[in-house]
Amino acid sequence: RRHRVAKPPPVQVVPQGRRLQTQTANAMSLERMPELGSRPVQLSVKLPAVESKNSDHLGDGLRELYRRGEFVDVTLLCAEQAYFAHRAVLAAKSEVFKQGLTASTDTPGVRQEVHLKDVSNPEAVKILLDHVYMMERVTSKEYNPRTQEINKDVLLLAQNFRLPCLTEQATQWLAKDITTGNVIERLMTCEDFNLDVLKDKILEQLT
Repeated sequence: RRHRVAKPPPVQVVPQGRRLQTQTANAMSLERMPELGSRPVQLSVKLPAVESKNSDHLGDGLRELYRRGEFVDVTLLCAEQAYFAHRAVLAAKSEVFKQGLTASTDTPGVRQEVHLKDVSNPEAVKILLDHVYMMERVTSKEYNPRTQEINKDVLLLAQNFRLPCLTEQATQWLAKDITTGNVIERLMTCEDFNLDVLKDKILEQLT
């Protein structure tokens, strides 16, 4: 009569180094286990600080794409200069951009174009885009157009696209270095762009 030989259970092969490490860790944990006693005691466990909730990972990523010119899908044209941006960012920042980009023909594979014929200084468009992408957060560069004419174009763009914060920056710059030699020009700019608060402040100085 034959005896049936039972098959041994499957054996899981563990690398020697890993097995030794696990055994050592378990032994150390058991050796360090203190006497807990019968009464609960409050423990103070400290972990590394959580990264600040103010970190703007999405904004940082979009700014980097803008800086590199990657995944751009709209071109702003001014005085034969081209500036590239992202439709979603422009639409999120400006309702005027949103309506205009939505209404224009969207042919797959063709980048949309926005022609800015009302302004003659391309630098103003660059200032507009830097403002939309909040580039000052990474460059620490203050608003400082090279000329008053560029600042006027920024004011025009800011008002056309309803960007009140950019209008405020341009107005603050307009209020700098006012003299009796340029005050009439500044008042005319205030009149053109309905900057009543600044106009009244200037007139107070003249009366």
